[in-house]
Amino acid sequence: MGFGQVHERKRNPVMLVVGLLESSGKPADALSHVDIGLLRSKKGGRPASAVPDGAEMWGVSLSDCSPADLDTLKEAGCDFILIESGSAPGITLRDDDLARGFVLPETVTEPRAHAIEDMPFDFLLLRGHDVEWPLTLAQVLAIQEKVSMYSKHFFLELSTPPSVDDLPLLRDMPVSGLVFDLASQDMDKLDSLRKAISELEPRKPKSEHIALLPSNAGGGHTAPGREPDPDEGDDDDDD
Repeated sequence: MGFGQVHERKRNPVMLVVGLLESSGKPADALSHVDIGLLRSKKGGRPASAVPDGAEMWGVSLSDCSPADLDTLKEAGCDFILIESGSAPGITLRDDDLARGFVLPETVTEPRAHAIEDMPFDFLLLRGHDVEWPLTLAQVLAIQEKVSMYSKHFFLELSTPPSVDDLPLLRDMPVSGLVFDLASQDMDKLDSLRKAISELEPRKPKSEHIALLPSNAGGGHTAPGREPDPDEGDDDDDD
């Protein structure tokens, strides 16, 4: 009724920062600089089994596994798997509580894109190691071309963090997550990136982006979807 303590509501980030790491050999506090941890697969594509220290949410990448592997991951508290290629066994799509991601091939035909869209993937990952900052219009279009083919969450794996000015462009595509190899990243830069993301406003619905076109000052064209007024342009006097 207007009394009592007011608690500030924590806003979820508009993009997640995902840290890719080996199952061992990385300092335990590395995951404190990202939102989600992603373990590399073992040699041969089998999933890593070690639980990363300090991870509130974590997953593993894989290109090969058995039903027992998936059961082990689930029991260990794994939240998701990232399927590296189409050569992975079909059991990776089995119905359980693990979320699933898929690494997009470099080239995808339209029929294959429809098939990927229909699969039970929760997110798709695009490797954009050749992306340079600041983004050019050509790069924006190249990424958007991929993103626009799907309705799923889209993750982008990058070599270097984007600039603050590029973040709104990625948000509006929309890109839901940015993936970085923690072995090659400056942790201070990742902290700065997460801070910049936390200050981003949520993406506006496309319906709020209203195109403002110049008025037609004398031409006979009408706006799309607008029927011409039968009396419009009739300058004759009815005397």
